[in-house]
Amino acid sequence: MNEINFKLKDLKTRVCSDQILEIKELDDSEKINLLHKIAKNRGWILPDKLANLFLITLIEIYIFMQCN
Repeated sequence: MNEINFKLKDLKTRVCSDQILEIKELDDSEKINLLHKIAKNRGWILPDKLANLFLITLIEIYIFMQCN
């Protein structure tokens, strides 16, 4: 937060008083596990093949968006 040059002192106080979390990027196996957990919480059964396909599709969409 010290690197940010806040123009309003009040804004700096409010931003710095809040909790700041750093969220690490998940690797592919962690993403698959998360998909399975979300599906289970909704009462769905998500086959591994479908979870992998979903992950590959997301990667393809991300690459497409970066290139256009």
